[in-house]
Amino acid sequence: MENLLHRPWRWLSMSIAFLISSVLLSNAQNNAQVQSLFPINQANATASQNGSWNNSGTWGGSTPGNNSKVLIPAGRTVTINSTVNNNIEWIRIEGTLRITGNNDTDLNVETILVPPT
Repeated sequence: MENLLHRPWRWLSMSIAFLISSVLLSNAQNNAQVQSLFPINQANATASQNGSWNNSGTWGGSTPGNNSKVLIPAGRTVTINSTVNNNIEWIRIEGTLRITGNNDTDLNVETILVPPT
């Protein structure tokens, strides 16, 4: 809980991003339009198994690099438990992205898309 108190801006920016995503995905037409901006076939890093973000095995060989377009497919869980040193262009989360609260973490991503289930 101490980390939350020292870095409230992180939670605020994440909350704002998720709020904006929720508003944009509020109806079927907007949903299709937004998802078309982040097509699955343009992902250059796809989680192939459950695991840690920084574990190359999670991604089938190498972790996402700078400007990656990341897909976490349905049924997959990726855990961030340390600093991610690259700037990520977008993450499309169809599975689960878990950020542990017991470590100091950092993730720089331009856009996070969470399609409705």
